[in-house]
Amino acid sequence: MIILTCISDMEHPGYKLLLKSCNYYGLNLKTLYNKGGWNSHRLKDFHVKNYLKTLDPHEIILFTDGYDTMFVSGEEEILKKYNAFNGAVVFSAETNCFPHEAHKIEYGVGETKFQYLNSGGYIGSVVSLLKLFDKLELMVSTDRASESNYQMSNQFLWTKLYLLHRNEIRLDYHCTIFQTFVNRIDILHSHPATRNKLFFEEVNHVLEDFYIDKSRLYNEITGSTPSHLHFNGVLFKNIVQTGMLDDIIPWK
Repeated sequence: MIILTCISDMEHPGYKLLLKSCNYYGLNLKTLYNKGGWNSHRLKDFHVKNYLKTLDPHEIILFTDGYDTMFVSGEEEILKKYNAFNGAVVFSAETNCFPHEAHKIEYGVGETKFQYLNSGGYIGSVVSLLKLFDKLELMVSTDRASESNYQMSNQFLWTKLYLLHRNEIRLDYHCTIFQTFVNRIDILHSHPATRNKLFFEEVNHVLEDFYIDKSRLYNEITGSTPSHLHFNGVLFKNIVQTGMLDDIIPWK
């Protein structure tokens, strides 16, 4: 299994956290470097697809965002959880239908509150992922993703693809592999003066859903012990620096 990420800043503290977690758990991290900043998150798809073409079709790839993620288990556990999905491509799931809330109607009701696709983490075989990348490009080229405001959002486009091909993509509703944390997205537009208050409100909300025992994070809603943690959302990017998660960061 290859852990794959795509970044543009090797010195970013979030990337260093991801790197430390991979080193600690013996995970094979491959870093794709995008020179310059991110004028479009679609660049991640471009780099990932080109790299996938160089690999054994049967290799298992776990893609992760590079600046706000970490691992808390090794390859054996991750593959055991992935195999329970019977070879499907599995995407992370979150509580918000982001960035286009109108998609909620098409999603319907999920198995848990973690019911909307998050493109910051996914896993599958090279051959299966390449088939989806081809369909993604076809969808874009035939204008089946028509909301132009979101054309540079790969999460928007992967969501559209999922809604068109649910039989080929599974969502990790029960957070067995992937765990996201953000509960509210209105803070994206909040005034900076209220950020601290909102941060503690959000942290308290999250504490209701999780607990730490014997150096593992438990999701009380799903009963799972996720392997990949994604601190998505504005307020959670630096939560590791608060010390709240030290019990699940053994290298600290």
